[in-house]
This record gives sequence, structure tokens and C-alpha cells, in this order.
Amino acid sequence: MTNVFNTTFNPGPSQISEATKADMQTAIEQKILEISHRSADFSAISTQCITELKKLLGIPEDYRVFYLDSASQAWHSIICNVVAKSSFHFINGAFSAKFAKASQLLGKNVENMLIDWGKQQNFNEVKGLNAYELITVCANETSTGVKITTEDLQHIRKKSENALLAVDITSCAGVEGLPIQSADLWYFSVQKCFGLPAGLGVLIVSPKAYERSLQLKTAQKNKAGIWQWEQLEKPMVEKNCQTPQTPNVLNIYLLAQQCTRWNQAGGLKAQQDAAQVKMKLLEAWVERHPDLDFYVEDPAHRSTTVLTVKAAPEVVTQMKAKALAAGLVLGSGYGKTKADVFRIANFPAISTADIETLIKTLS
Repeated sequence: MTNVFNTTFNPGPSQISEATKADMQTAIEQKILEISHRSADFSAISTQCITELKKLLGIPEDYRVFYLDSASQAWHSIICNVVAKSSFHFINGAFSAKFAKASQLLGKNVENMLIDWGKQQNFNEVKGLNAYELITVCANETSTGVKITTEDLQHIRKKSENALLAVDITSCAGVEGLPIQSADLWYFSVQKCFGLPAGLGVLIVSPKAYERSLQLKTAQKNKAGIWQWEQLEKPMVEKNCQTPQTPNVLNIYLLAQQCTRWNQAGGLKAQQDAAQVKMKLLEAWVERHPDLDFYVEDPAHRSTTVLTVKAAPEVVTQMKAKALAAGLVLGSGYGKTKADVFRIANFPAISTADIETLIKTLS
């Protein structure tokens, strides 16, 4: 089966960057796909990946970085490693809801704050959350295009100083800059802003969260088994950034190359500035189009990387068909917004020229 399109604006899996396609060819030529994950060659790749990722995202030196299979796996990893009894979840879309569901399935006492899709909670009005072991929030809800601000994060932290705070940055990591030290756990997958193939997740763990995992192990309440963070940390330290399992060597190599390239080209700020320029083009187009509106009304909480556009169902159908006829793929609405919303990914692999082509086609 051949997919006939030139550019995909689907929010994930997303457009693969041209530089990454070249990296994939290099990986084949240099036989990187065939090296042992117990070799010095892999250690060098993994060390570069973690070093450059920490530099790009501003990860404090004492925070640990672990490789997972996906961001979804992070839900299970976090709950099993740090929650004995209870977790609290801010839910304003499908993926923040799935984290809460994961905790429930693992037998924890789960409480939620439900927020209307397309909106963001006023975190300044939230009461204290220190009764819970874990608080979760989605920094950029891929299903709705709602983001949190640095100020939002600060408000949550003040209300939950004793609890651990976990932040989903799956569809904004690599573009949006948030202060990593303001939360204990951060996680993402690489198939969105980083423009890589799916199949690699990253979990960032603070010293406080890591210590909590050890405490639950001592109390025999850590249910992560062989995936306890202590087990992931051991080969990282003793075997020079290796892993207990056979990892996704290709994606670790590709992530190392992408982070290195971006760090050399202005870092996170350069990616953020470029994304804002493209988003302004998209927002101006929506504002002047008579049949379209923003699903997220508040500009302060409107994602820079995933634009959700609201329209009558027949208009959504027409827009998607018109785009596809021109070799362009729009992202569908998610879940209950499937009929009257379409999504446009504004990731680094999508160029300004791609955005201009899309606008011209749909206008």
C-alpha cells in the first residue's frame, strides 16, 4: 500500500524531518542498526543523546533520563514506581484522561479535576493537593490543542509542594520551553516535535522522584518489577549509558543527531521562534476565514505546536478532502471532536513553505 501525499500535518505520527531521513540513511550505511547495545559504539551514541537532550531542554544535571518504548509506557512506569495509594489528575483532553485511567487500572485511588475540552483550568484557584502522592498535568494536550503556561506550572507546584508532579510534554518537547526543575517527572515520545519515527519514549526523573521509588522498593510497595528505576539506572552508571533491555538503537541515534543539530542552530529558542512565526500565519488564516474558528478560544492557552480548528462537520469534511487532493494530510479531531474539528501539526519538520501551501490550498 502506498500513501500518496507530500506533507502530513497529522499531530502524530508526524512528518519526518528531511535531516532525519538523511540520518537514517547514514545509520544504514554505518551499520548502526546492527551494533550491540552492549558495545562501546552504543554507549557513545547513548551518551551523546542524553548529553545533548539535557542541553536542549535545560534538564538539571542531577535529573535522570531513561529510555522507554513510548510516552504511554511512562504512565505505567510512573504509577508503579512512585504511587502506593493515590494520584490526582487534571483532565482536559483524551491523553490526560488516559493517565488517570492507567492509575485506576493499577489499583490506585484516583481523583480528577475535569476541565471542559478546549479550555484550561485556573490553577491559581485550585486548593492544596498535598494529600496525594502524585499530581499529573498535560503541558500540551494533543487531542485539544490546549497548553499550560510557566505561570500555570508554578501555581500547581505551590499547591503540591509535598506531592510529586508529572508533566506530559509529548507534543511540545523540543519546541516549548518549560522550567524542568519546576516538576519531578517529565515524559514524551519522539514522533512529534522531534520529527522521528515512532518507537521511543523518554522519561525525565528528579532526585526527589527517584528517591520515592527507592522508598517504595524498601517498603515492598514498588510494583515496577524489573523496570524499577533503580534497575534502569544501574547500567546507565555502571555500563556507560546502556540499558537493561535491548533498546531502540536507531531512534536513540536519531534523537542524538537531532538534538545536536538543534543545539548548534540556536537551541530551543530557535525552534520556539520558528514555530511562533508559522503559528501566526495559521492563526491569521483562521481569523479571516468565514467558516473557521479556534477550538481553543484563549490565545494564552492555545498550543504553539497543535492548532485545533473548529467548523461545521461538512466544512471539516471538505477541508480534509481538498487538502488530500493536493497531497496534504490534515489531522482529524480526536474522540468527541472528530466530526467538527481538524488539527494542524506545527512541528519543526513542517516548514513555513508547507504552511503557506496548506493555507493557499484551503483558501
